[in-house]
Amino acid sequence: MTAEPGGMVGLFQDRGDGACDIEGLAERQDQAETTQLHVSEHDADLSARLSDELDSFNAVAAPGPSAVLLSVKCDNDQGELLGGITGWTW
Repeated sequence: MTAEPGGMVGLFQDRGDGACDIEGLAERQDQAETTQLHVSEHDADLSARLSDELDSFNAVAAPGPSAVLLSVKCDNDQGELLGGITGWTW
């Protein structure tokens, strides 16, 4: 997925200088009195949307091969897990 500088990717607008603006942020700030913060258990729809938006943004910010899974593990001589991290690279 690619976007022209100044183009939209999800909720983000590429400024062409390595930064982005969030679409409609000024309008949203003007409507602060109607804004609500919701704290709840896991929200699968929100999680999926945030993941999709982040993937779209990263695909434009770092074009090239898609994400590659990565794991880093630290263990001792007995094979006991001491720590680790998993994720992906762009």
